[in-house]
Amino acid sequence: MSEFCAKTFEGSKGADTLLISCGGLKTLDLIVPLEARCKVPVVSSTPHALMASVRLVGLPGHAHGFGRVLERV
Repeated sequence: MSEFCAKTFEGSKGADTLLISCGGLKTLDLIVPLEARCKVPVVSSTPHALMASVRLVGLPGHAHGFGRVLERV
């Protein structure tokens, strides 16, 4: 899956983010390696939706070690 995502991104021209949109795939472990390879933020629907849900109830919702977006406060 990681190789497919990276090759798809590398084939695009001028993209500034990589989006993995699929609630049925385990993508949390793909975010950091893909960011390192592609040099852009990687957003995955399930972990980032959970982060947004946690923020809705007033908690910070950030998690270190899981990519740029999840680390931001």
